[in-house]
Amino acid sequence: MKLYIKTFTTAFTVPPGLMALGFAFSFNATAGNLTIPNSFTPNTPALAAEVNQNFSAVKTEVDDNDTRLDVLEALVITMQNTINNQQAAITQLQSDLAAVENNTVLDLDGLLKLSTINGYDTAEFTAVNVQVNSGSGYTNGPVNGLGNLTIGYNETHINAFEFCSDPLYDNFSDCYTNGEIWDSNVRRGSHNLIIGYRNSYDDYGSLVAGANNIVNEAFTSITGGSANIASGKLSNISGGTGHIASGLTSSISGGYSNTASGDYSSVSGGSTNIASGQASSVSGGIYNNVIGSNTSISGGQYNIADGQSSSVSGGYNNRANGTVSSISGGAVNVASGLNASVTGGDGNTASGDNSSISGGHQNNAIGEHTSVSGGFDNTASGNATSVSGGTSNTAAGQSTTVSGGVYNTASGHNTSISGGSANIADGQSTSISGGESNSANGSFSSVSGGLSRTASGQHDWAAGSLFEDQ
Repeated sequence: MKLYIKTFTTAFTVPPGLMALGFAFSFNATAGNLTIPNSFTPNTPALAAEVNQNFSAVKTEVDDNDTRLDVLEALVITMQNTINNQQAAITQLQSDLAAVENNTVLDLDGLLKLSTINGYDTAEFTAVNVQVNSGSGYTNGPVNGLGNLTIGYNETHINAFEFCSDPLYDNFSDCYTNGEIWDSNVRRGSHNLIIGYRNSYDDYGSLVAGANNIVNEAFTSITGGSANIASGKLSNISGGTGHIASGLTSSISGGYSNTASGDYSSVSGGSTNIASGQASSVSGGIYNNVIGSNTSISGGQYNIADGQSSSVSGGYNNRANGTVSSISGGAVNVASGLNASVTGGDGNTASGDNSSISGGHQNNAIGEHTSVSGGFDNTASGNATSVSGGTSNTAAGQSTTVSGGVYNTASGHNTSISGGSANIADGQSTSISGGESNSANGSFSSVSGGLSRTASGQHDWAAGSLFEDQ
């Protein structure tokens, strides 16, 4: 005799909407074979002991099946718990999938792909723009350290340069006193492009590349070099080392330790040059300083252009401090008059308005519209006077000229000395052509040469040993 076979089946089906999945768990509970020890014939008495043996055999098998059913019921409970957990997980997955399906990042499919370019894995954007922002809603919104694009790692360093968050202050005391932040390795800015390492950015809309560079004003750029600071709004440093561009829209192209502090100023190269005047420029050289507005120095060493619209082309220790004055070269020359110029030489001073010195040594053009062409220790002090050369000559009268010689003095109006030595033309419209120690002090008088000749009367004339008195 065999006891019954009972099948337990439990099933769970995922609700529609995600996918048509179903989980079904089934198992069979099969009783063991039951052997009845005693058989009975109808209408035949049965012994109680035999009947009890039969009941005992049945009870044993039933108890065995009951134990098996307890195990199966426990298994069903475990499976039901598993199903409940799976139901919760599926519900969460449905929610997550809905969020993914609504995420616009998926719209990049076809626009962003992993490619192999030049043998390297490359994230390739095709036919799409890329924008990075801080979330503030504005390019010039409050900076929060976000919205920047960094190429590389831009590592920090314990010895990175310290600076003030406000470019107005260049030392800790002033910075701290005014409530600003004095710090290094600053990354507080937004909407910046950063390339290199140890670079700091503290504002917005800037580009900083290279090493140990600092941008702490809006719309600035440093495209290379090291230890540079762009602190003027819209300022730019292209390369080099140790530069400071602090003026509005100022620029430094290269070199070493140059400063462009004037608004719209520029330094193209060289070393330790300063462009502090508005719209001033230094093209090169070393230790040059342009202070006046619209001034320029092209090169040389220790030159200064502090007159408005003045210029120094080169040389050493020259100074153009007159308005629209110029020095082309030489050494220790000064052009201090309006529109004054010194072309070369050394120790020359053009202090008269519209005066000029072409060269020589220690010449002075003091009067207006005067000129000294060369020589040594010559002075053109009268208006519209000129000294062409020689030594220690003086053109002091108005519209006087000394063409050369030594120690000659033309002090009368419209006088001239062509050469010689120690000649004096102090009469009006007088002239001395040469000789030594001659004097033309009469009006319209002249001395053509000789020694110690004097033309003292009006229209007098002397020529060597000859003379004519009027």
